[in-house]
Amino acid sequence: MNQLQIRCQATPAIRFELYVDGLRLLPAYCVSYEQLVRSTEADGQYYIFTCQCGVPGCIGITAGITVNHTDTITHWHITDPVQQTFVFDRYKLLDKVQLVRKQCIKLIKQQLLQSDASVEFEIFDDEHLQALFDGLVTPTARG
Repeated sequence: MNQLQIRCQATPAIRFELYVDGLRLLPAYCVSYEQLVRSTEADGQYYIFTCQCGVPGCIGITAGITVNHTDTITHWHITDPVQQTFVFDRYKLLDKVQLVRKQCIKLIKQQLLQSDASVEFEIFDDEHLQALFDGLVTPTARG
């Protein structure tokens, strides 16, 4: 099983980074927190990696990550821009998405205290920010 780490960084803009088994996954692309959250909720295709503007096609990504869930496992199959498959513990993935949300909000608050009340985001679109501040992830009962 693969190990996923999610980081929220201020570089200086707020950005999310994904690491699988200690290696940064697709560092040339932005991570959509909104799509990451939605990918934990249901099977489907999700554009977790995207352009800074929030439109994956803008940087040539034509297919999202195919995500499939069982009761305890989440599978990611990436075909664009590279072929990769990962298998994650579903509950650990949910926990990590929630934890990085809390860490990111703390980081945003720190930046607001240190600046003149402005925070920049790597991806700036309504859905991305809505996902971050509304906490779209709801804990799943662990059976």
